[in-house]
Amino acid sequence: DFILDNLIIKDGVFKFLDWRQDFCGEIDGGDVYYDLAKMNHSLYFDHHLITNNNFKSEECENYVNIELLCKFSSIEKREKFKQFIKNYGYNETKINILTSIIWLNMSPLHIYPLNKFLYFLGIYTLQKQLNEL
Repeated sequence: DFILDNLIIKDGVFKFLDWRQDFCGEIDGGDVYYDLAKMNHSLYFDHHLITNNNFKSEECENYVNIELLCKFSSIEKREKFKQFIKNYGYNETKINILTSIIWLNMSPLHIYPLNKFLYFLGIYTLQKQLNEL
């Protein structure tokens, strides 16, 4: 589960928690785009802020309003992540689409109101990416 909360750095050495032992039975590799999408997710979805209910989804008659508190440091990290993606030739749109799908997949695993928020966030960001294509 390649997210910031599962990454420990000690003496310049990276350690991962909650790592996946295989990917569809494969133990020698995995889906780098899934990992990048999970990291992208964690750059938007700060679990500490979510735990303290720093999000909102409001259903109105013709639209849904979603809000998510974001730390300035997360904005800086997202810019560095985008530069990493560009420098290594990864497809940012593909990563963003997978991130949207991750949010949609996560939504039924949580209780109200977080489940609704994740669903609407996933729908919004997926629609935005598909419209840009």
